[in-house]
Amino acid sequence: MKNNDISNFYKKTLAKIARGQSSLDDFEFRRLLLSVIFYRFSLATVDTNKTVTFNQQLNNGTELEILNRPDKALSYLQEFFAELERNNSHFSAVESRNFFQILENKNKDGNISKLVYEIIYSFNLFPQFYEIEATASVLTELFAYVLYQDVTFQKQMAGYFGTPTSLSTLISELIPLSLVNKNISLYDPTMGVGKLLLSVGTKFSQKVSYYGQEVLSDILPLSIMNFIIHGIEDFSFQSGDTLVKPAFTKNKGVSKFDVLVSEPPFGIRNWRHKNDLFDVYDRWNDLTGIPSNSSADGAFILHALSALKDDGIALIIVPSGFGFRSNSDMKIRKYLIESGFLTAVISLPEKIFPSSIIRTDILILQKNHNNHNKGVFVINAKDEFESTRFANYFNDANIAKIAESFQNKNCIDGFSKWVNIKEFRVNKYSFQTYKYFPVLPLTEIPADYELLSLSKMIKVFKLDSSNAKLGHYLPIKDMANDPFAYVKEINSIAIQELPRGVRKLDKPALLLSRLGIKLKPTYVPASENSPVYVSPDVVALELYSEDINLSYLVSQLHSDLVAKQINERAIGAALVRLPIEDLGEIQVLIPSLHAQNSSLIQRTAVEAARRQADLDKIKNFQLEETINKLLQERTNDFQWQLHDLRNGELYGVGSQLALLKKYCEKNPAELVQPLIPGDKDSLRDIIMSTYKNFVELRTKLNELYSSNESFGLVEKIELLDFLNDYFKISQEKYKNLFSFVFPNLGNYKRENNIQGIMISANRRDIERVFDNIVENAITHGRFRDNIGDNKFLIDLNLNSKDFTVTVEILNNGNRSEISESDYFSDGGKQGAHAKTGKGGKIVKELIIRNGGTPFQYSYDTPLDDEYTFGVGFTFPLDSLTL
Repeated sequence: MKNNDISNFYKKTLAKIARGQSSLDDFEFRRLLLSVIFYRFSLATVDTNKTVTFNQQLNNGTELEILNRPDKALSYLQEFFAELERNNSHFSAVESRNFFQILENKNKDGNISKLVYEIIYSFNLFPQFYEIEATASVLTELFAYVLYQDVTFQKQMAGYFGTPTSLSTLISELIPLSLVNKNISLYDPTMGVGKLLLSVGTKFSQKVSYYGQEVLSDILPLSIMNFIIHGIEDFSFQSGDTLVKPAFTKNKGVSKFDVLVSEPPFGIRNWRHKNDLFDVYDRWNDLTGIPSNSSADGAFILHALSALKDDGIALIIVPSGFGFRSNSDMKIRKYLIESGFLTAVISLPEKIFPSSIIRTDILILQKNHNNHNKGVFVINAKDEFESTRFANYFNDANIAKIAESFQNKNCIDGFSKWVNIKEFRVNKYSFQTYKYFPVLPLTEIPADYELLSLSKMIKVFKLDSSNAKLGHYLPIKDMANDPFAYVKEINSIAIQELPRGVRKLDKPALLLSRLGIKLKPTYVPASENSPVYVSPDVVALELYSEDINLSYLVSQLHSDLVAKQINERAIGAALVRLPIEDLGEIQVLIPSLHAQNSSLIQRTAVEAARRQADLDKIKNFQLEETINKLLQERTNDFQWQLHDLRNGELYGVGSQLALLKKYCEKNPAELVQPLIPGDKDSLRDIIMSTYKNFVELRTKLNELYSSNESFGLVEKIELLDFLNDYFKISQEKYKNLFSFVFPNLGNYKRENNIQGIMISANRRDIERVFDNIVENAITHGRFRDNIGDNKFLIDLNLNSKDFTVTVEILNNGNRSEISESDYFSDGGKQGAHAKTGKGGKIVKELIIRNGGTPFQYSYDTPLDDEYTFGVGFTFPLDSLTL
């Protein structure tokens, strides 16, 4: 059966049933849906004379009774699962009464029974269900789709419903070939719904016995159904907390397994439940290191090691923070490395997990491996990925490269190598790949250049804290972004009330930000009489030597080479920072200081880059094609002239024209060539003429139109609460014409280790942005023609390196071929037949004037649950509440 048949059936039938009910929350409905699919699967297996170990009395008559008695559908389903618990050993540990009690309590006027009936009835409308031999496989695919691929469900319950598919595939390819043809025991101590177990289990050609434990009792029934529906009977799954009370024990210790795979929850706090430092199962002690109660990462790793047979292997996905944190985590790393139990570390790309910005590694543990004397095999796979909107993933080539390198221990320059124990000792047993791989291969360093650490060029001087209440305050967001305009004069820094914890700068210095991956180098000529105050995340530097040209150094600090190093060194999840001790290790390309003309080369390089940047700005501006066209269009439409004036677009154009005019005045010998060969007007003439026309136009418009509408107050907005409140209000306003799919706030905050996201904006402007997006979908996406099947997907993406947040709003309306430029242009002036309305234009203006960047997507083929159109915007973060 084709995957899109399952997808279409789910989206057009089952998803519509979900939207039509309001009694159950998302998780409750999905569990009910999966339970009904499993129930119907049991009928199919009896129909086809397949061997089943539960409820042998089931037959088609039972389904017929449900179809004849919709009011009894819930009772029949409850009795089915009660029978399973009585007669099937797999279900004996499952307590389904609580779930069905919830359903009974909500079964007012028989609405839940009716829901069960509607789902069962929908199966009989699906053509493939009449083919008895195919029914079981169809239901298996449908079950997997709902569990793994439904975007709504995944975003609501991220972290419990499956390791990303490409990552599961990679882990299965890392299994040693010596184990593939043996009977093995396969164990996952944090199994979720068992996706990772299932994926890895397919790698083995002989008998596999599956074992798993899951802390959430509500998830365990789904795991059991998942394995039975996939035709697997040899498994033992238990509920409970693996760290506090492991389910599989033997001789006062934990049971041993051939292969262990796991994706434990990251950074669980207060996991110990008691104050006992030592473990009754002897998984950790003074020798191994005692895992910290502030993070369970080390505890899961030591549990995995204890659960391995002597010739077994464990593959564990852990947050990268475990690889460099000090104290207890460092002691555990030391134990693993010095004892020879750590075989390999694989550093993974960012955003492998759609719901999380936490970086991750794969640790491979073996109690007996032949290469202990060589050290640990380290693979830097951070650049091995393909990208989608929601996440990164491994393609087949990525997986093959990583797996082959590990299986054969192939050392590849810049990608994989052996790291010996001495190197680990020097680096405090850190797993950070930048400590073991060069910043730049020797072959890529230009002749007469060298890589020089910042510590050899600059020194950091301490900034004292200050209790001042008022002063020149330079926040990080206002530090320089332009490598050619990096000087901030004192009079350009506003005097304002100072936040707590500021640092005082009272002498000239080059300032660098440690927040995110942009250093934002800014030179401030402060003095004792004119001090400047900065954030604690800002460091102040001075140059050691006159051999280094400051402008050249600043230009290099903006380079991709430096950004890559900061990206590797920055630590933190929601809010990344460059550790102060790592700042001096950042390397930049410098003309060899031994050469007599080093300073000249530096100055020449800076000047060439500056000139090229100026030329690029002029070229990209496309004066004749864009500015004159813009002005001409506005002249033809009086209403849009006024609209643009009101929203400030012409003023934005004017500021750019003024800069170009000033450039021409200061450099009269430049830009004298014609824009078009043979034209009598030079580029300089066009700039000056266009500026003059603009001034006249602006004056004219000011005379014609005067607006009393002020910009409005800018305030701090907690984005998560704002979005949540807006969606509720909108659904009431439009009388449930559509539904909103929004990430579960509790899970989103937990996955990203945050409490809130603060932006600074005008609240009414942001509300108008969403209003226009919604109204465009209703009008141009034809939502009114598709009543009951309309929805928006809201996707959030925190970029802790750039310190920004991106919000994307997708809808499943009619497909559109509109381009981004068309959507944000003056579509409204074309009237009723335009591809877009004024809404797109207004969205752009409101986002820009609040400091954001808008963008838009159109999809020729539906993306992620048939979404066809998307609008988004990126805002600078004001702060994060951790």
